[in-house]
Amino acid sequence: MMQTNKFKNYINGIAFGTTGQPNMKINDLLKFKFQHVSLEIQNKIVKILDALDKKVELNNQMNDNLYHISKSIFKNFYKNNSGNWNLIKISDVGLYISDYVANGSFKNLAENVKIYDEKNYALLEIQI
Repeated sequence: MMQTNKFKNYINGIAFGTTGQPNMKINDLLKFKFQHVSLEIQNKIVKILDALDKKVELNNQMNDNLYHISKSIFKNFYKNNSGNWNLIKISDVGLYISDYVANGSFKNLAENVKIYDEKNYALLEIQI
């Protein structure tokens, strides 16, 4: 309703002040006669929104079920395999941990990032 030309023209007609920051009195705004939507159309809208609400609720239930299933699978897997864990280095899997963004712009990442094979710590350089 508020996107119609009729409403926009009404607002332009009651507005006062500069074009950059128009103002209006609330009482003038309240005098606008909005078109009423028939009960039939309102019921159609309610039916559509109700169907959407039911779908959202069903999806929430499915998500909750999936969460509990995955939690149960993980607990079962961990309980059955807890003695079989092997510790390996991240580098053995081909992964590297780095904070590229903090080390410079994306343009010169390769020049500024160093990858270490031994234990190392991030350094913070402060220029005063």
